[in-house]
Amino acid sequence: MAELACIRSSITIIPIFENIGLEQTGFIINQTEVSTMCMEKGSIDKMVELKKTTTPSLQNLVCFDNVTDEEREKVRQAGMKLFTFQEIIVMGMGQGPHVALREP
Repeated sequence: MAELACIRSSITIIPIFENIGLEQTGFIINQTEVSTMCMEKGSIDKMVELKKTTTPSLQNLVCFDNVTDEEREKVRQAGMKLFTFQEIIVMGMGQGPHVALREP
């Protein structure tokens, strides 16, 4: 669903595989200037570490799993916002049926 929403809004998707190292992940984020990353809960600590050291463009994390208050605070202290995928869906529901599409 996240991929379809990005495609509809002309947002480029950059796949980053979990099995690559921290340095390579940081390189990809910096080269592509990723500002929002969708991920599983297990990657939160990795993204917090990257934000603190090498990825200034990273601003938002969207987690497919439920998160704890401690995880939210950790992300906030690193200078980012943490949302669950369910929270994004609820926010989108408030937008009504009309969504402004971006031109390619």
